[in-house]
Amino acid sequence: MTMAQLPDGVFFLLLLLFAAQVQVFCATSFGKATTKEPANILIVNQTPHSIWLSLRAAGRALAARGHSVTVLMPNDLLQHLYSTPKEDKLTYEGVPCAAGTLKAGVAFQNNYWEAGYDNTYESVLDLISATSKSCEALLHHIEKKKTTEAGKYDLVIWGPAETPCGAVLARYLGVPSAVIYIPTFTLLHSAGNPLPLAYYPISPSGLTSEMTFTQRVQNTLYYAVSIYFYRYILCPAFHFIVHKYISNDTNTEEIMSDTDLWLSLADFTLEFPRPTMPNVVNVAAINLADPKPLPQEAFAQLPQKVIWKMGQGDDVDNQDFPSNVKPMKWVPQTDLLAHKKMRLFINHGGTIGLYESVYHGVPMVLVTLPISSELRDNIARAVYHGYGVQLDITSMTAETLLQTIQHVLATESYKENVEGAGRIMADQQVPPLNLTMWWIEHVIKHGGLPHLRTRANKIPFYEYYLLDVIAFFVAILTVVFGGLACACRLAYIKIKRRQQKVKEKKYN
Repeated sequence: MTMAQLPDGVFFLLLLLFAAQVQVFCATSFGKATTKEPANILIVNQTPHSIWLSLRAAGRALAARGHSVTVLMPNDLLQHLYSTPKEDKLTYEGVPCAAGTLKAGVAFQNNYWEAGYDNTYESVLDLISATSKSCEALLHHIEKKKTTEAGKYDLVIWGPAETPCGAVLARYLGVPSAVIYIPTFTLLHSAGNPLPLAYYPISPSGLTSEMTFTQRVQNTLYYAVSIYFYRYILCPAFHFIVHKYISNDTNTEEIMSDTDLWLSLADFTLEFPRPTMPNVVNVAAINLADPKPLPQEAFAQLPQKVIWKMGQGDDVDNQDFPSNVKPMKWVPQTDLLAHKKMRLFINHGGTIGLYESVYHGVPMVLVTLPISSELRDNIARAVYHGYGVQLDITSMTAETLLQTIQHVLATESYKENVEGAGRIMADQQVPPLNLTMWWIEHVIKHGGLPHLRTRANKIPFYEYYLLDVIAFFVAILTVVFGGLACACRLAYIKIKRRQQKVKEKKYN
């Protein structure tokens, strides 16, 4: 019996069964490992900031899938960040670094706080110097391990933008690399992403996708300064390491652009739409696992109006707080935001916290703190989309804070906007963490993804912007129109001469 001879009902049933098989395969294949053997993975971290949470989340998920995951970082960061929960299967290695990466990072943020965004050049240089020196220490550590079995890795995962050490280390080991990053200019440019200045604001401009002429001029200037910073300040700071451990024939910029996989902590519910390359994957909710029940102590305090997350160095016990304020040195932020009684989140605009708030549909009061360049871009995006209201800490008073809180709580549009964005963010075919695992294992399985890398960063700027092509057409048009102009002029002169001769004959 041929397919055409089947009864309509049987044929339709076969189609349904086939569709169900395909759906089950698609739903499960992203959750299974694509590598036959467990891989040996190295995570390189040089930052004390919240991006470490995403690096750790990826590492723990990989370890849970049977891979061996080693986290390499300077000793001072390891002592600052490392905790030893029983479920943590990661192997941590601290390397003594005289440069003091953590100290330089804290000094950098303090300078931001005291001097503002536009007066931090020296502290930026100090931070870059410290990270490059600590990078050299990490490379030296790996050099000693390279000949041993423990020093053989299948993949290097690194982050963030200001510390391209992981990319350099991956090239030294001769293995593929993946970066987990906040989409600041440095990484967007390194990945070869087009950056249309007419509608995509460059960090740290604090602009939105709707720009006036003056703002587009400002955005273009930020782009030019960012290119200069990346090409002539950041990358050259690591050249001596590249030349010492790899080759004199390459440089940091080239090595960064050869990264195989770019895992971007971004989602277009907050980020402005822009073109991306095929090896760039958005995984903003990578560290957002299913919310757990709140600790009993915190749950008992939920009738209180405010839970205040304090710093680790703050003396909570010897301070007076209002009866409706619950100070805590540690807060399960994701679980707290997921709670049905959460009505407002006051935060500083950090990328991880913003996406957690959007994901769980919690409106925000965003307090601008001059401690990091991407914060005002994040806040500008959140305010533009109607997820909350901005306050500047330098001019904020108790009265304005109270009024802003009351305004956000009383205005339904903030809640509606952020809840709608949260539903969109959660409605994905593959959960971000599963998607991250699939892509990482895909890189390991195939030994890199060179076929997905763009040549955008390997060609001269005049080729990238087609300046030579434009010059060619301008030259052709110049020759054509110049020739036409000369021909017209010669014709005009010839006609005038004829007319002159006719006049002379007439009068003679």
